[in-house]
Amino acid sequence: MDLPENCYHDIWILTHPDLRHTARVKAFMQFMYEETRGERGDRM
Repeated sequence: MDLPENCYHDIWILTHPDLRHTARVKAFMQFMYEETRGERGDRM
């Protein structure tokens, strides 16, 4: 995912309490973390 250099927006992701521990939701949360903080953590 290519993000602009000056991308400093908050991202709020809400999950239903019954679904937040499912494999699909966990995989999505991990993906979002890696794409937003994992690779660019030093700039955010």
